[in-house]
Amino acid sequence: LKMNEEMDRLVVTECQLTHNHPLCPIEFAYYFKKGFLMDNSCLPVRTTNNISKQFVGAHDIRYLLKYCKTRDNGVQDTLNALNSLFTNDPGAKLKLVFVENRVIIKMVFLLTSMMRSLCQRFPSVLFFDCVEGFNEEFDLYTVLCVDANSRGRECGYCLAQKGTPNMLRFTLASLLQSVPDMKANVRYVTLGVNTGEVEVVNELLPNAKVHICRSQVMEILFNKAQEMGALEDEKVWPLLCKVAEAGSLVAYKQA
Repeated sequence: LKMNEEMDRLVVTECQLTHNHPLCPIEFAYYFKKGFLMDNSCLPVRTTNNISKQFVGAHDIRYLLKYCKTRDNGVQDTLNALNSLFTNDPGAKLKLVFVENRVIIKMVFLLTSMMRSLCQRFPSVLFFDCVEGFNEEFDLYTVLCVDANSRGRECGYCLAQKGTPNMLRFTLASLLQSVPDMKANVRYVTLGVNTGEVEVVNELLPNAKVHICRSQVMEILFNKAQEMGALEDEKVWPLLCKVAEAGSLVAYKQA
């Protein structure tokens, strides 16, 4: 044991878990309660388990900062950044998902006050996709809406560990929890070509039609044509553009 830097608690620095006698399960459960387990960031696991998958506010972040006694793994830096977010934007919506029984952030959903205002004003058309090459450990997913000037505007962010499944469901569900009035007003949702989960849109946004990003589909078709031995690349791309822009079945066949 040793005293920590703040001189307010003892920290176990080394222990031997192999005993030369059988352990009493009742006493072990009493003295080593699951809720008092501390991760290497010195945050109570019980606390992170309780707030996981829920929207948190400034008071929750300050509570976590109060018990975060080390800067290991960047947890304290992350909490300080989130605390600054709420200081500058008290109306922001934030949902944290932790790995169970670990102080490791798995997913973060973020909606600023400005983003919420955009969702309320321009809910008709949404776009969802993953940002390519964002980070080696995390993926960044964005939700865009289309404003009055036909410009795409960010109206939601979701950060997740690579390989995390069901990101569209998590993001849309969190967005609708933050702005419930937009559910009936979304008419079109365009998804990145690798997103999948089309059924999620039909379930959560019953009035919306699903589109797949046209430019991404065209790029895949162009690459496939090259793999199949298309010799004149300068003719393939214009042909794909004509097919994509065809306004009728007749125009499609003519292209």
